[in-house]
Amino acid sequence: MVESDQGRVTREVTVLHDGREGWLIQGGDQTEVTFSSLSTLLVREVDGLTSVQGKRTAVNGWAKSLFNGALLNLEGADGDVRGEAVACGRPCIVVEVRGLRSDRPRVPFLLTVDTEDGIIMKLERPGSALLLEVTSLETATPLV
Repeated sequence: MVESDQGRVTREVTVLHDGREGWLIQGGDQTEVTFSSLSTLLVREVDGLTSVQGKRTAVNGWAKSLFNGALLNLEGADGDVRGEAVACGRPCIVVEVRGLRSDRPRVPFLLTVDTEDGIIMKLERPGSALLLEVTSLETATPLV
């Protein structure tokens, strides 16, 4: 997935998520491996050296919130369905949501939401060039 500003990619990561608490997020010089909310490993490449840190931390929230809507602040938010779309070959609905940002509660965002899995495929702010977008998506059936 990518974050872009005025068409220029500002961040790009590859995300693997198990649908629960497991995350593998790779981008730039850092890899995050999260097993649960209590256990995160950060692997960084600095000057050709690899460092591994075990932490209880929250990182890559900008990417995780698209895959796990529970990470978004929805208290006081409201919105309207604006239409349908297709993203990565998947059927989606487009919704305009107000109130996602507590510091600016009425700023509208357009969310393109996958109708099957609820993944936010695209998040954009009308009138702004800022964009978060899932550029490729593969899903698997969970092993229960």
